[in-house]
Amino acid sequence: MTVSSVTKMWSRRGAEYEARDSVAIDFKATTAYQVLHDADDDEDTILLDSAIPRVHDGYVGKSGVYAIKVKRQPVGPIMSIVQVDWAGDPGGDGQSDPTTQPPKWVWSNTVTSEPVDTDADGIPLCNSNGELKEGFTKEVSDFTLSVSRNFQAVNTYALVQYLDSVNSDAWGSPDSIWPAGTGMLRTFVAEVQLPGSANQYYTVNAQIDFRVPYLTIPARAWWYRYRNDGMNVQGGSKVTFSGGGASAQATGFATVSAGALTGVVVTYGGRGYTSAPTVTVSGGSGGSAAASVSNGRVVSVSASGGTGYTGRLVRATDANKEPESRPVCLKLDGSREYDPNAAIWIERKKKQYSLPYAALGLF
Repeated sequence: MTVSSVTKMWSRRGAEYEARDSVAIDFKATTAYQVLHDADDDEDTILLDSAIPRVHDGYVGKSGVYAIKVKRQPVGPIMSIVQVDWAGDPGGDGQSDPTTQPPKWVWSNTVTSEPVDTDADGIPLCNSNGELKEGFTKEVSDFTLSVSRNFQAVNTYALVQYLDSVNSDAWGSPDSIWPAGTGMLRTFVAEVQLPGSANQYYTVNAQIDFRVPYLTIPARAWWYRYRNDGMNVQGGSKVTFSGGGASAQATGFATVSAGALTGVVVTYGGRGYTSAPTVTVSGGSGGSAAASVSNGRVVSVSASGGTGYTGRLVRATDANKEPESRPVCLKLDGSREYDPNAAIWIERKKKQYSLPYAALGLF
């Protein structure tokens, strides 16, 4: 069990000096660290790493100021954010410091277009023959939160993952909080002030876009969403996944040689598996198939043996057995779906990470 790296993300002074009595002055500050560690590391291994300040450690450059709290927030199996709170009496008169100024923020709206295949009442956009029409979009109104705040230090390398992330926590300005998954960091600009001087600091300007989920849940507000269609349909043995505690089952198709199973190609790994699902292949007998799961997804399926199985993709044809000139709707098993009301939309992650935006320190 080891911590592989500890990177300081940012440091910020508190917004005030507070007198506890006629003599003592309370100074407050916060520092955030990104910690990469083994998946089985316990709290002590992470919080007591030598690169992270411990309670009672002194604040650099401020005698009389000490770490009073060290807390961890996991953001994945091998990554955590550790925040250190500092307080104490550094002496002096508490002169003005730009990094103690509160944040400034502005909300503004933006409009984007998203593809749709239903109207506002959920009715499929079809012609008089029941064929789905393409190319329709709907204007979706998003909000952008622009925040400006000063920091003593900023480490953009530690923050770069946030530019490919959505918020894992309920977050926003203090008066307007949005659900997890609806926020996406758009820009992050850190401008150095008084460079090279003892009073150097950074002015950070960040923009976060927020989206009201359209035809999905808040956690998937920024996911890709596209219709399950194609020029080919699955004409062979059907592969189905069941069980395993999944919130969404995996999909795939069988590969066959001389009627025997040789494998299963996983086209979608599913979500939320807590154990390996049962894999069933129709259209034959005697074959075996077993799934392997990692991080809640099916990553591979081993299949072999049996007789009578078929595995092939064939071109979709119309009622006259002529090849279709445009993609047709598909079921999850790859066979053709003729009912436009049952058309399936597939959702896939657009951003790689889900991270706590509170750790950005913007508020």
